[in-house]
Amino acid sequence: MKTIQIKNIKNEIIYEHTAENNTIKITIEKMVKEGISLYEADLCGVDLCGADLCGADLREADLHGANLCGANLFRANLCETNLYRATLSGCNF
Repeated sequence: MKTIQIKNIKNEIIYEHTAENNTIKITIEKMVKEGISLYEADLCGVDLCGADLCGADLREADLHGANLCGANLFRANLCETNLYRATLSGCNF
């Protein structure tokens, strides 16, 4: 079993998920599916290539340098999200 914690930009844990063969992508997709906000989440440099983030609340999240290639960001709230140097090729907006 592998536990992954998602923290906000203040280094506070906002979500924790444990599963066999767990990944950051699996954990983030689970949050989105459950309607849990990623407001101010610290996701710098994470690999979310092909992730289903449809309807995600990513307001003020830090995705600096994240790999979002092919991610589904349809109806995602990206207000004031830091996407500096993030890879966005093939994303569905």
